Amino acid sequence: MKINRKFPTILSLCLLINIWTSSPGLNAATIWKKPGSNHQLTIGYWNDNIIYQNFFKNILKVGSDDFVTTCLWSQVAYMHAKRWWIFDLYYNVLTNKSANYRFDLITSRISVEKDTPEALYQIGTGFVFRGNYGGELIQNGYHQLGGYSIINLPYTEHTAVGWLFLIKAEPYLINNNRQILKLSFCNAYRTAAGPSNIRAGINASYRFDKTNSPISFIAQGRLGYIWYYHLDNLVDPLFDKGLGYTLMITGTYRNRYGISFWRTENQYGQHSPHYGVSFSLKPKGRRLLRISDIMVP
Repeated sequence: MKINRKFPTILSLCLLINIWTSSPGLNAATIWKKPGSNHQLTIGYWNDNIIYQNFFKNILKVGSDDFVTTCLWSQVAYMHAKRWWIFDLYYNVLTNKSANYRFDLITSRISVEKDTPEALYQIGTGFVFRGNYGGELIQNGYHQLGGYSIINLPYTEHTAVGWLFLIKAEPYLINNNRQILKLSFCNAYRTAAGPSNIRAGINASYRFDKTNSPISFIAQGRLGYIWYYHLDNLVDPLFDKGLGYTLMITGTYRNRYGISFWRTENQYGQHSPHYGVSFSLKPKGRRLLRISDIMVP
């Protein structure tokens, strides 16, 4: 029923409004104007292939260049009243070569993240759009750059718009300035257009830095299980379930600029690797890129 599908988003909106109203002085007009505001910008990209795969194929596993093949991502994060307000935009290119179709997914999301000594919590809501948003041009442009064959697949005629509801809890087992070990539980529910998923796993991170050095490195890893559900006949062949892992390394300079590289395995349940990179500009921000940021399709 439609009412049931809207309920998670209505609930998340109510929770977001409650958190917003309990944060004095927070409004969209003052986020970027307030002196000393704690904000940052991140842009990222990941793909199931490496642009020069013929060079890397003997040392790295290369994906099938199918299913969830490419993602472009941007994030604006703002700290207020000890909470991170996070605005994410995901752009995915998806193909199904065996069934001869393609479509693109755009996911927009606003969420609030609260970090306590016991656990990290996040709740959010947004929209998911499925259709033709230029993914074929991006994919084939990438292929031309790498010298690979063009993929001509027709877009499906069926387009869709859906709601998104996200809730995440990550209780800490170890939490100090240098190392973190935590459990992770997340449910990302979509009413239409895209795949819903439930994730459970364990995350670890370790910071490498020296006293008085402007450069630091953070290594992160995740091992967990993902299960995709609430799939229609177009989305279902592109996602599955299973155990997967993520390895990520982040370098920062004076806590103002950051770059991250990562590799995921079975992120979308198709036993395919994905390789990614992101850049962060942190004029006042101190939020470390989290593995969960890159897990949403």
